[in-house]
Order: sequence, then C-alpha cells, then structure tokens
Amino acid sequence: MLIPELTIVKGLTWRENYKMPEQTGSSEVQELRAPVSTLVGAMQRREENIRSLRVQLEGLIRAREKVLKLQIEKQEADELRSSTRKLRLEIRPWRNGMVHYLLVPVSIPKDDV
Repeated sequence: MLIPELTIVKGLTWRENYKMPEQTGSSEVQELRAPVSTLVGAMQRREENIRSLRVQLEGLIRAREKVLKLQIEKQEADELRSSTRKLRLEIRPWRNGMVHYLLVPVSIPKDDV
C-alpha cells in the first residue's frame, strides 16, 4: 500500500540575470529583492521538508505492512495450532487375551499451546 503520487510544483527561484519590467536599478526593486529572496529560500526549504516527510511516510507504510503481514502469519499459525489435536494411545484388552491399540484424539486447552 503506497501513498498516492504527490505533485510537487517547483517554487520560484530568484535569478540574478532576470530583468524586471521596471528599471533594474530602481530603489523599489532593490527593496523587494531581499524579501523575495527570503521567501524563495523558505519555499525551497518547505519543498525539501515535504520530500523528506514523504520518504519518512513511505518508510512507515512499508514498516506497517511488514507488521500486518507478521500479525496475519501469527494468527494463521495460532489457528493451525489450535486445530491440531494430540493423540493419546489407549490399550484395551480383548476377550481373547489380545490387546487392542487405539489412538484417541485429545482436545488441547488453548493455554497449553
């Protein structure tokens, strides 16, 4: 059971050679450059965190699948063990002096398994 494919949209990246529609050297553009760079950095870190969380989640899902498989195998083994019977040997004398050997099923209490 895998998680559905996530589409991660690449964030904006600040390119130094990008020309703004206004004058590149204007003071307004210079004032915006630092906050935009900070925002782009934060978005890139968030992308990295999302990728990391996804990898961790996939690992947890794989581990959970293994645990469930082991639980199912244990349950099947318990059911098989509880359905298995022990046999007891009974020796019964016959009238002619011979002995009759019988294998008699014995129920096993759950606590003894």
